[in-house]
Amino acid sequence: MILIIVGFKSIKAQDQISFARLTIDEGLSQNAVFCIIQDRHGFIWAGTEDGLNKYDGYKFSIYKHENSNPSTLSNSQINALHEDKYGNLWIGTSDGLNIFNREKETFTRINTRANKISEATDFITCLFQDSRNNLWIGTTEGLKRFDYKTKKVSP
Repeated sequence: MILIIVGFKSIKAQDQISFARLTIDEGLSQNAVFCIIQDRHGFIWAGTEDGLNKYDGYKFSIYKHENSNPSTLSNSQINALHEDKYGNLWIGTSDGLNIFNREKETFTRINTRANKISEATDFITCLFQDSRNNLWIGTTEGLKRFDYKTKKVSP
């Protein structure tokens, strides 16, 4: 009889979900959130119109594009986030694809343009890793694929 009651209480507790609202007042870089994921380390990553936000449960760390620093994001508008099976954090912006270096807290910009002249920007809309280990990149110019072996993007 005791096991049944404990089991029932356990199920009942799971039904009670609470939400907290996090805004610029709590440190979010911008209230317009376009994408959100939780990584394998427990951090919440939110892509906004004005930066990438890492939330540790207490405070935000904010990453933005800086014109004079190539180790920053290619653009501050974050449209897509994905953590691949290797633990890499991929960030799709309004002007290209980036990968986050967790140790240095820097970004590497990945060239996704087939032709730099014909594509003024590379607006990334979504990211997906399939069962064959391809990283698919949805853009406003079509679907592209990142090859982990060559470290290049093909249309």
